[in-house]
Amino acid sequence: MCHGLPRTKVARDRPSIADLYYFATTTDIAVSVYAALAYAAAGAAQAQLSMILSHSLAAEPGDSLADAGRQIFFTLSMGVGIPFIVLHSSASIAALYVRHHMMARWKVGYLRATLRQDIGWYDVNSPQELASRMGESMLLIDKALSVPTFQGLFVLGTCFGAIVTAFTNNARLAGALFGVIMCTVVPGSILLATTLGTRTSRLADAYADAGGYCTEVLGSVKTVAALGLERMALRRYDDKLAVAMR
Repeated sequence: MCHGLPRTKVARDRPSIADLYYFATTTDIAVSVYAALAYAAAGAAQAQLSMILSHSLAAEPGDSLADAGRQIFFTLSMGVGIPFIVLHSSASIAALYVRHHMMARWKVGYLRATLRQDIGWYDVNSPQELASRMGESMLLIDKALSVPTFQGLFVLGTCFGAIVTAFTNNARLAGALFGVIMCTVVPGSILLATTLGTRTSRLADAYADAGGYCTEVLGSVKTVAALGLERMALRRYDDKLAVAMR
């Protein structure tokens, strides 16, 4: 962007991890790693719940229902419940901390950059699109570092724990199901994610183009009015907006 920010465009088609953590400190990275590992561990623990319940319900000869109930309660609360709550809660707090801290650092950098502009920034960016691009960057950071994004690691941890459990108990059946999933669900998910990412990027570029033109016209509104170009400006803006709507 300007001085203190990347010289490339504020929003790329595929923002990298380095772009999201451009202002990150060592503490921010450490907290992010902890949030990711904690969510993955919580997901792996979730995958073991069925096995834990099955072993807990297997009462030994001579045990009463009260003994079995106490055993189940102790297993679910102390063995699963409390560690799961601690991992999930601490991971959510860590994810929220990183998200708000990164967004605050980006906003401070944006304000500093507008006061100390690097002239080379104009070679690769359109100044009329600055506000739109910055808003898009804030939206990307908000989504990329939000709690639901980190919770995706919870799902991955659950999948990994379930796969390990399945292969440990019945390797042949687990192998057959795993092969079907790898040939159907995984390619479909990749295709869907790629398509959504491409469409979202094109939509953002189209609206940024329309917003940039609108900003340019408003910035020189006296010239537009003096030359009687209001209708032409509105028509061009409608054309650009129609592209974004399509």
